[in-house]
Amino acid sequence: MNCPQPVLPGGRGTEQETTMLAHWNLARHPFVDDPETPYFHPAAAHVQALNRLQYLAESGTMRFGFLSGDNGTGKSAALRQACAHAARNPRIIPVPFDHPLMGVRDFLELLTGHFDRHASRARFTAKTSTLPTGGEMTVFEELLHRQVLRMDRRLFVCIDAAHLLDRRLAAVCALIAGMRGSADSGVSFLFAGTAQTARRLTQLPELGARLALLCELPAFTSEETAGYIDARMAAAGYRGLSPFDAAAKTAVHELAAGIPADINRVATLALEQAAAFREAFVSGDTVHAATELMLGRQAGA
Repeated sequence: MNCPQPVLPGGRGTEQETTMLAHWNLARHPFVDDPETPYFHPAAAHVQALNRLQYLAESGTMRFGFLSGDNGTGKSAALRQACAHAARNPRIIPVPFDHPLMGVRDFLELLTGHFDRHASRARFTAKTSTLPTGGEMTVFEELLHRQVLRMDRRLFVCIDAAHLLDRRLAAVCALIAGMRGSADSGVSFLFAGTAQTARRLTQLPELGARLALLCELPAFTSEETAGYIDARMAAAGYRGLSPFDAAAKTAVHELAAGIPADINRVATLALEQAAAFREAFVSGDTVHAATELMLGRQAGA
């Protein structure tokens, strides 16, 4: 009997994904996020980081924070989760921002759009359209005072991909945070990036020692990886005991080094491999075979 030969994963909507979803009776891909609602796993260190980010959002004494972690540890998901939590507080206006190369005027216009999505943004655009560069800050400060500070509200600006942050934009963030001297400016900034990016930002005179909150997202432990796999399978609609046995979870953890993004890739390969061979569960051997197959094909490409 000839067994079907699995192929490299080809992305969303491919034959491999369709076969995998049908084989495991899943409603959606368990290890691919919807960009708008990324999965956040409540690992201990990740929850602790989220609590600290909440303090940054609500505290008037902290103006800058940095969330660090290796690539793939879930910084973007944590930022979105922090924004979602902040939005539950009627005093907090979360501003997710992932365009760090944006121009200064566009950045200020985006921020004002979160005070009042129509009136404030339109007012800022009208007032600054004929102003020379630099005049936008005066208009922004006026609107911030009227629409935020007077109403006892705060902006929580979450800047993803901070390694791309333009120095002019970093300077504007510093100006906004210091507009009222030692008094609360009504704005907190959260940057996310690698530890190397954190070191670079602390060396900028505009920010420097102002980065008051530094927290890190570490890789998952072996136990957290196992819980993550089970939780993602359940969220995708899988019912019953996990199809990944203990050896498979250990293999995924070791191959991915506990990095969530790599766990997603390895677990996907294993699910597709097991589905292609119509296996009832995912074993450690399946995980290793699927990964070796992928590496071998990549080397021969």
